Amino acid sequence: KSVILVTQNAMHNLGVTQRVTEQLSAQNIRVHMLDNVEIEPTLENIERVFREDVAPHAPDALIAIGGGSVLDAAKLFAVMLTNDTPLRDLLGIDKVTHPGKPMVLVPTTSGTGSEVTPNAIVTLPDEELKIGVVSRHLLPTLVILDPLLTLSLPRPITAAT
Repeated sequence: KSVILVTQNAMHNLGVTQRVTEQLSAQNIRVHMLDNVEIEPTLENIERVFREDVAPHAPDALIAIGGGSVLDAAKLFAVMLTNDTPLRDLLGIDKVTHPGKPMVLVPTTSGTGSEVTPNAIVTLPDEELKIGVVSRHLLPTLVILDPLLTLSLPRPITAAT
């Protein structure tokens, strides 16, 4: 079994990803970690990371620990693995035809609800547009709410979310 762990540098610095990786490895689950999703990711960023870092590993599941951008990226990767459709063609409402890979979402911000919404947002900079993929297939298998993860947030982020 294998998983992709989508995260951000702050989770490395706090030791969160190390603890998760150790727990999964103890269960003989291979972990491929990626932390190269941009904040407010572009369509091109999601496609590149998927092509270079997600698809080649063919994970059985995804785990995301981070803010809304990280969670949205994991949602997109999960359905991109099971839908043979370019991401651009999935933009809009109910264009995802097949359920995605199982995913566990662990938000590190509170208040946005990204972990339980059936949508994921990408940026199209050339069109100066943010647009969503909206589908019930973007809902996670499991959400873990750990209030301790929000304690490390800078005050402005805590206040904004």
